Amino acid sequence: VQFREVRVLGGGAKSAVWNQIKADTLGLPYVRVTQEEPAVLGCAVIAGAAVGLIRDPVASSERAVKVSDRFEPRSDFHEFYREFAETYESFVNSLEETYQKLEKLRSLEIPGKGVNKLRESVGVSNEAVG
Repeated sequence: VQFREVRVLGGGAKSAVWNQIKADTLGLPYVRVTQEEPAVLGCAVIAGAAVGLIRDPVASSERAVKVSDRFEPRSDFHEFYREFAETYESFVNSLEETYQKLEKLRSLEIPGKGVNKLRESVGVSNEAVG
């Protein structure tokens, strides 16, 4: 999959500085859109298409969503952030084995008391633990 741009909205999209940093880091344009409630718009478009009121859902969505700002990546900053991004990605990937071990530990029974009795003694229901 080749991405051409990132579309952003909501609270995090309000910061021009943060959008520029993200554009620089990813090397992709960040495009802030005016549509604040995409789920509501999507539901309305799908419902309209389902009952025959909307013939082209894609065109209808594109007409409803307008671009308010565009943040182009800057190549010198992209190079600057590259090592940070690679280090972060390496860190996240290194956690996979740790999370697998933690998942196994989650199912262990506590010696002598059993997990249910221990949970009851501290006031945690089995449903809360999941």
